[in-house]
Amino acid sequence: MILVVCVAFYLVKLIAPAFAFDYLALNPATLAFRPWTLITHMFLHGSMEHLFVNMILLFYGGTLLERIVGENRFLQIFIVSGIIGAIGQMLITPAGDMMGASG
Repeated sequence: MILVVCVAFYLVKLIAPAFAFDYLALNPATLAFRPWTLITHMFLHGSMEHLFVNMILLFYGGTLLERIVGENRFLQIFIVSGIIGAIGQMLITPAGDMMGASG
């Protein structure tokens, strides 16, 4: 399911890049006005290569982890890890747009 959402978000970014950057990407300067971006940024990717590599890693690593912990717990781990990674990234580089769940 996460793969499908990431591909859908990438298509949104291709069709409406201003919308994607303004309302889906995480920017520390606008986080107070757009708190949902703390989650939506995880599904957004900057390029086809970024999307492809992350989806390959998610497919192989995520499938293995999902078998171990279950689908619901995997989604919780994915979301919490993405939020923690984003907070860490904002502490290191508190400017600019963030995309992807690499954190």
